Amino acid sequence: MRLMNGDWLTERSSTVYYLGDLIHIEASVSMSNHMPLKLYIDRCVATLSPDKDSTPRYSIIDYNGCLLDSKAEDSFSTFVLPSGEREMDKLRFDLDAFRFFGDDHSLIFITCHLKVTPVDRRGSRNKACTFQMMQNIWTPLEESSIDICACCRVGNCATRELRFGSRGRRDLVAEAESEVGLRWEAEAPLGPLIILDTDVTNLATDSLNEGRMQERSPGGVGSEVVLIVTLTVTAVSLISASLITLFLYRKHNQTLFTQSSN
Repeated sequence: MRLMNGDWLTERSSTVYYLGDLIHIEASVSMSNHMPLKLYIDRCVATLSPDKDSTPRYSIIDYNGCLLDSKAEDSFSTFVLPSGEREMDKLRFDLDAFRFFGDDHSLIFITCHLKVTPVDRRGSRNKACTFQMMQNIWTPLEESSIDICACCRVGNCATRELRFGSRGRRDLVAEAESEVGLRWEAEAPLGPLIILDTDVTNLATDSLNEGRMQERSPGGVGSEVVLIVTLTVTAVSLISASLITLFLYRKHNQTLFTQSSN
């Protein structure tokens, strides 16, 4: 896993982003096997520490390749094909920068579960799907003759349909790993990423400059005002940090949205 520049040709050296930025993420593997294989991302989770099982945590990708963050309000997250053609050993997606609400450290760790399967094993277990907000539908990164993204709508992609010819019926059954044709899988960490809020940065700078001016004014009234504001902000931050529900904060329309941390 690595961060890329907007041209998708060179690796990004900085890990600092601002709310409203798109984070270009590339997953890749080295394939020495002569059998045609393809890389997929089963799931990705964002946390405040390197431990992917820590809380709070936020599912960016889940259900074997559903980019859940693309369904969040004001999100521009999407799987991408920079060259217009899928490279078997790479999978790329744009992630709309966000922060955990109430987090003062601005750090995000991302852990993704990658897997490699034979190229002919396409289906609900091997896919890369993005939610199209305008059309209100899930669409695959690559064209498919079947609706491989349908399970993203219900949030359960661990089953498949089997036909029983003589009875003409369909049952949903668990798909065995041997049928999936899984060849390789691993966890891939990325981070820490530093996500800054431009408004907060500008506000802090303005407050600092204003405080310096007030310190020069007679009576020192400005210092008392700054102290009161500082105490108020600290109290609000402590209350926000105590919330159990996971809040994420985006830039575009100052929107707050939630996702269960379980």
